[in-house]
Amino acid sequence: MWRYTMSPFRLYVIDARALVPLMIFLVHWSLLTLKIAGVGVLIFAGVEYAGVRFTAAFRIIRGWIFGPIRPARRDSWKRYHA
Repeated sequence: MWRYTMSPFRLYVIDARALVPLMIFLVHWSLLTLKIAGVGVLIFAGVEYAGVRFTAAFRIIRGWIFGPIRPARRDSWKRYHA
């Protein structure tokens, strides 16, 4: 049992983090919000079914939006160790 403590919480076959759009629906009740939340959950469930984890899907989306090249950190932001 203790070996599964790192596994994400699942609600049947869907990762629980994919249900975040439904939480938005609970805050703002309307038919449009329900439809948007349902589409969001279906997209995340489809991605999960394809074998990509929820967090990895966000990394892929970030790569599509911002591109593969990540800027280097400025010298003022770097940490120097003793």
